[in-house]
Amino acid sequence: MNESESINRFFAIIGCFTETHPRWTANELSETLDLKKSTVYRYLRSMQSYGILTNISGSYILGPRFIEIDRTVRLSDPVLKAADEILRDARDAVSGTIMISRFYGDKILSVYEDKTDETIRLEMDRGKSMNLLQGGPSRIVLSHLPSAELKNVYLLFENEIRQKKIAEDWAGFRKKLKKLRTDGYIVSSELDAHLVGISVPIKMQNGKIYGSLTFARYKDRDYATAIPELILLAKEKAARIGERI
Repeated sequence: MNESESINRFFAIIGCFTETHPRWTANELSETLDLKKSTVYRYLRSMQSYGILTNISGSYILGPRFIEIDRTVRLSDPVLKAADEILRDARDAVSGTIMISRFYGDKILSVYEDKTDETIRLEMDRGKSMNLLQGGPSRIVLSHLPSAELKNVYLLFENEIRQKKIAEDWAGFRKKLKKLRTDGYIVSSELDAHLVGISVPIKMQNGKIYGSLTFARYKDRDYATAIPELILLAKEKAARIGERI
C-alpha cells in the first residue's frame, strides 16, 4: 500500500463520523469501507494514540485533538482574525447575524458567526457544511467559480439543479449565475424563511474566491428598507477581508 492510499483510508475513516452517526465500532467501519478488520484496527489504534479518536465502551467517537485544532483555528486563522476587527462596527447596522462561509471541494462551510441578536437560529451555523446549491452563501460563491470548475459542479449536481428548478440546462445555469456575478450579491431566504440574508463574495488577493460574507436579520417591518445599505456595507467589508488573504 502506498502513502497516498494510506492517507485516503485515514480520511475515509474520519469522514464516517457525522452528526447523525457519531459513534462507530470497528466492525461497522470495516463493513462500510470494505476494509479488513485487521486494517481498521491498525488505523484505529494509531488514531486513538494521537487523540483523533476516542474509544468508549467498544465504539469510537471523534477525539480531543479536534478541540485543540478548533481552538488553534479560532485564534490563528487570518480570515477570522480580520473578521473580528473589520466587522466589529457592522454589528449594530446588521442587527442580526454576521456569517462567513468558506468554499472547499463541492461544499461550503460556515466558519465564522457573530450574533447581535441571540434569538436568531440559523440553519447554517458555524461548522455546518452544505452543498453549493443550497442558499445564498453558496450561490454567490458558485457565481464566481471559473467556467471549467462551474461546469464540473453542474455535471455533478445536474439532476438536483433540474429538480429544484434552478435551471433546465447548462446554458441556463451559467446565465443565471453570470447575473449574480454581475450584481455582486444575492438576497435570499431559502435556508431560513423567517430571515433575510444578504450574501456577497470574499475574493482573495490572487483573485480566487475564498467564500462569502452574509448579513442575516429577521424579516421585521423595516427590513426591506435596510437591504440597499446592507448590500453596500457587506461589499465594503468583504473587500477589506479579502485584502488580508
